[in-house]
Amino acid sequence: ERERAIIQTQVEQVYATFVARVAKGRNLSEAVVDSMGQGRVWSGKDALKLGLVDLLGGMDKAIETAANLAHLSTHRIVNLPEQKEFIEQLKEDLNTQMQLEKAIKANFGEHFEVFKAYMKWKDLKGVQARMPFEMKID
Repeated sequence: ERERAIIQTQVEQVYATFVARVAKGRNLSEAVVDSMGQGRVWSGKDALKLGLVDLLGGMDKAIETAANLAHLSTHRIVNLPEQKEFIEQLKEDLNTQMQLEKAIKANFGEHFEVFKAYMKWKDLKGVQARMPFEMKID
């Protein structure tokens, strides 16, 4: 219950900060903003009708609007780094991990399992109780 109360307090603090910032940015009272919120999620069209957003659009529209507000005559967009699809990135990471393990295994030879055990245990903190053997199930 104590942890639940702490989390609830933090949620309420975040919500209060959000309401205050929306109210200030929209020139509305916090009571009006709070009455619109209360855990609801508005569609873009409804948010526009309620005055919670100025216009609808994606990232390109937001950048264009920001450039206009900054009175920029030209601007460019560069997306770095180029993002890979999640599955492709996962495959690449796993492949790299397997290649690294093969290289280490080649260097450590028969002592590779001891090295793996050391790497697993070296950063453990506090009191540990260990068996005098390591179980491995393949």
